Amino acid sequence: MRYQLPLRWPALAAAWLVALATAMAELSATQSAAPPGVTTLSMRIFDRLHTGADDQVAGICLVLVALFGLLAAAVLWFARRGASKME
Repeated sequence: MRYQLPLRWPALAAAWLVALATAMAELSATQSAAPPGVTTLSMRIFDRLHTGADDQVAGICLVLVALFGLLAAAVLWFARRGASKME
């Protein structure tokens, strides 16, 4: 029985994308598990929201939305490309 990663990679890529989106949104776990001196992106957004830097938060969030959109488009493109090769 051969290992069938080429057949499974679209599902793995989609699962990775969902896990990344969930991890980016999980602030409470990040704040409790982050070592001293380490600041993650979600912590920076939270700090900027409370200091009144709304324009910076909007810019960061716009970049994140664009990044996730590009990642989702790439996963979809690769999945369709892989499905067309199987036919």
